[in-house]
Amino acid sequence: MADSFAQKVREELLHVTRMAPHCRKAQQSARRLFSRESNERFEPKKDCCIRAFIRGAFIEAGTISDPARSYHFEITCPDEYAAVDLLAMLEKCGLEPKEMLRKNNIVVYIKEGRQIKDLLTLMGAPISMMAFENERILREVRGGVNRRVNCETGNIGKTVAAGVKQIRAIRSLQENGTFDGLSDALQDVAYARLENPEASMEEIGQLVIPPVSKSCVNHRMRKILELAGVR
Repeated sequence: MADSFAQKVREELLHVTRMAPHCRKAQQSARRLFSRESNERFEPKKDCCIRAFIRGAFIEAGTISDPARSYHFEITCPDEYAAVDLLAMLEKCGLEPKEMLRKNNIVVYIKEGRQIKDLLTLMGAPISMMAFENERILREVRGGVNRRVNCETGNIGKTVAAGVKQIRAIRSLQENGTFDGLSDALQDVAYARLENPEASMEEIGQLVIPPVSKSCVNHRMRKILELAGVR
């Protein structure tokens, strides 16, 4: 990407020009403080001023990762006092920021996707918020699909392994001459398994006449395994 997602967010925020004088003062104060041009503390009183202050802090010392790769929003603070104030402001906005020390700098950060989306909105970056949310939804959909595929693949593997073991047991009973002595019920599921090696227990139950439940097939297969001495 020629322009990073963080740069696009910053450019959008720089175009937020329509604001009340007190909000403009809050944003300018944050920009001076977080660029280390001044160490003067500013205490915004209104919610709109808090949003303007956070916006100014991000413009000067913030970054955000590309949502297609990860979720990470952070602002590097000029000192401990600024970090405490910023944490309090973000918490007042309903967010759950954390802090860490990196190369002697205090970094305030958020790593939860929904909170970053809300933060982009409150800072005044709706275009970036929509781009972020689109990527977040795509990642969640992909993740859900992958989880389902992995689960289904695991279930298929278990079904195949169980089928192989059951067929081995049935063949063993046929070879040692005890298969013909099994009850009709056991022989029915045995033949259904031999003819359908990859079928699930539920499918096997629907193949015998009359059809039986999955639990019934399980019970009969356990009996066959037990008689064949297969574990």
